[in-house]
Amino acid sequence: MAKTVRLMDIAKKLNVSAVTVSKALSGQKGVSEELRQKIVSLANEMGYKRSEIQSIDVKAESFTIGVIVADSLISYHKARQDRRRSYRALL
Repeated sequence: MAKTVRLMDIAKKLNVSAVTVSKALSGQKGVSEELRQKIVSLANEMGYKRSEIQSIDVKAESFTIGVIVADSLISYHKARQDRRRSYRALL
């Protein structure tokens, strides 16, 4: 079975960061055209294949809102119910 080529493998050969390789291969700004061509060429030579996860468009909007609720609210209500036991809630 052939070894999977990683961004880091390409980066080490060209003495650049994996972030630079990623930017070059995905067409992002911040990489000169000369370096981009070197990276793409070496990636092809080494047999680099982008994984399906990496090919997902990270700029896509999901319109999802995440909410994290700590249990302090639950503790507060429990403390109110158990005042006779001298519990106190600190928020």
